[in-house]
Amino acid sequence: MDATPRVGRPRRVTAMDAGLKAFLASHADAEVLDNGKVRCTLTGHELPPRLDALQAYWGGKNYRNRAERAAYDFSKHEPWLVPHTKSEHLLWCTLTGRPVSRSPKAVEGHVHGLRFLKLRKEARAKAKAADAGEAGGKEAGSADEFDP
Repeated sequence: MDATPRVGRPRRVTAMDAGLKAFLASHADAEVLDNGKVRCTLTGHELPPRLDALQAYWGGKNYRNRAERAAYDFSKHEPWLVPHTKSEHLLWCTLTGRPVSRSPKAVEGHVHGLRFLKLRKEARAKAKAADAGEAGGKEAGSADEFDP
């Protein structure tokens, strides 16, 4: 028999070392599965229970982007930016009629853009005029109703 260890096959870890336990305790979005793997609850990515692999993933771009996206409150732009009907990765701007990526950087760039700001100012002025017209229209309408 060959006594050399197999390369490329992960070995099953039954007991976790202290570093791995500390890592899992410090990250609320990491959970240990029944098969021994560690899953990121934010992304659904499953990793082997090795500290170097977990640190590489939690320090990587994919996790960082998902964490930023989860932490950002898109509802503060809600009347103007709504979820896209066909793609869950996009938002739809009701003012400009354009799709916007769901990344915080893209949303902030869109809502601070000149076209969006100009259209938002016009929409607010139109809504304000409509509100003033309704209030004035009701008073005038009541006078018209009393026509002897």
